[in-house]
Amino acid sequence: MCLPTLYIFNVLSGSKQSIAQHFTYLLTAVSVISLLLCGFAPVTLFFLITVNDYNFFLLLNVAIFALTGILGVLFLYQVMKPIADDDTDQGIKIRTSILRFWLALYGFVGS
Repeated sequence: MCLPTLYIFNVLSGSKQSIAQHFTYLLTAVSVISLLLCGFAPVTLFFLITVNDYNFFLLLNVAIFALTGILGVLFLYQVMKPIADDDTDQGIKIRTSILRFWLALYGFVGS
């Protein structure tokens, strides 16, 4: 949902990456999040079986989803962070600011 925004802002600021590359980065980040969630499935199952407190179970799931979401977004940030190949320092700062803004937008939409 936020892919066109990221692509358009990056192109306007001088990025040479295609929309397919942006889509691949986002799909990889979502895959990282889903794999981390699968890794936490036994923990969730354990507490589902042993604890009868619904509020604790709800809070546990919120914490797991938040942790995996943050790790996935950090992965996306590391992959998409501009590098100093042919860009000027000003262009890198602008694209990094756009990426940070977009990640906040992505987190807001995801929440």
